[in-house]
Amino acid sequence: MELEEILHTAMYDTDQWVAMVGDMLKTYPDTGSLNCDVDATHSFFHEVISDLKKLGGFHLTSVMACK
Repeated sequence: MELEEILHTAMYDTDQWVAMVGDMLKTYPDTGSLNCDVDATHSFFHEVISDLKKLGGFHLTSVMACK
C-alpha cells in the first residue's frame, strides 16, 4: 500500500487523532511539508493544543508554525 493510500484512509478514520494526523500528513508525499490548515477542519486539534498549553505552560506557536 502506498503512503498516499494510507494517509487517505487515515483521514476518514473514526478515531479523531488518526484522522487529524492523516490530514496533517496528506500533503507530505507531494510537497515534503505538513498541511497547515488542520486546525480549521478538526476541532479536536484545538482541544489538544489547549491541553498541551495547560500541561506544559509554554507557547506552542513556534513549535506548530508551518512554513
